[in-house]
Amino acid sequence: MQVQTNRLKRAGLKLPHEPITTCVRADKSGTTFNFTYFLNKINPEFKVSKKPTWKATKVVAGKSNSGVSANIQQIKNSIGYIEYSYKIKLGLPAAQVENKEGLFINPTVPSFQDAAKYATWTAQNDFYAVIGDPAGATSYPIVAATFILLPTEKTEMNKKVTAFIDWAYTNGDKAAAELGYVPLPASTKDEIRKYWEAKKIK
Repeated sequence: MQVQTNRLKRAGLKLPHEPITTCVRADKSGTTFNFTYFLNKINPEFKVSKKPTWKATKVVAGKSNSGVSANIQQIKNSIGYIEYSYKIKLGLPAAQVENKEGLFINPTVPSFQDAAKYATWTAQNDFYAVIGDPAGATSYPIVAATFILLPTEKTEMNKKVTAFIDWAYTNGDKAAAELGYVPLPASTKDEIRKYWEAKKIK
């Protein structure tokens, strides 16, 4: 992986002098898109992609987050990128990564919540925003939002979908946090509900 690594180093860390196997996704992936988005912020020559051509010496690809997780578990001296929920479920170690403020941050739900504060989603952009590499001293720099796309021609079905999402907004925060996801702030949920009403899908 040929990127500038100054933001991925940690002083005093002792690592074995062994070749590193880079574990990546075999399929096109939003997780890969967001990881390469962060790498692009370190080095613009690294292209943002759902399925890039990796330049590491030794690369092993696995299908989905579960496949990458399995490779990380099974291959000695390996490193990879996965959803936080898999890290929690499998008890995998995770790297501290330097954020925009020059601070090394652990991946935790609070550091994800801090990063989400800087999201620029509004009704004008249909609540879509890439929030990787956010500002903030306590923000973890590799974060991503999950989006739900609804076809404009399916108005009645969309009302059923948004009713379920509304229920999840009201009742699902605890379950989401336990799975390693960050619930949306109440103010953002209210803005989305107004957006649904304006689009006549609630």
